[in-house]
Amino acid sequence: MFRLINVDGRAALQQGGDWYELATLAGDPSLADPMVAVARHEELSALQERCGAATPTGPLAAVTLGPPVPRPAQVFGIGLNYLDHAGESGMELPSVPMVFTKFPSCIAGPTATVPLSGGSVDWEVEIVAVIGHEATGVAVSDAWDVLAGLTLGQDISDRAVQLADQPPQFSMGKSFGAYGPIGPGIVPVDAFEDR
Repeated sequence: MFRLINVDGRAALQQGGDWYELATLAGDPSLADPMVAVARHEELSALQERCGAATPTGPLAAVTLGPPVPRPAQVFGIGLNYLDHAGESGMELPSVPMVFTKFPSCIAGPTATVPLSGGSVDWEVEIVAVIGHEATGVAVSDAWDVLAGLTLGQDISDRAVQLADQPPQFSMGKSFGAYGPIGPGIVPVDAFEDR
């Protein structure tokens, strides 16, 4: 199973403590773009198998990783989706999912420096579902089929901006520069026994 990472803006696969430039491994220059690699995620597990016989591009410890999805078209979050968090925030659970957006410009790598916008900045660990293909009107039963994979992220929020008025306005307070660090890598949904 693959582990897709972004090294200096180029798609790569991680195996152990090493990384392999994807375009070189595949012999396909278009796969240097992490966004192309995400769109072609069906090919990545077979390419990951080539790593064992290939020479690593370099050690993972010597690089700083960028976001595995550096230029998403859209970023959606689901608010109050954890019972404990809803309780600690003093908010009632919504009857339908509370969807908000984070601007794509806030996406950053997993170890990016996050400049704080004020004194009321909060964070939450999130599971990030990376959609690999255009998906509109997808049936619940088919939802896993449109995912390129999963990664981790932080939903960083300036609570003073987010909750400045009623109703609250989530997008601005959640979209300051680097308020959406993700990574380090994308793994396929098949990597999880219990999705």
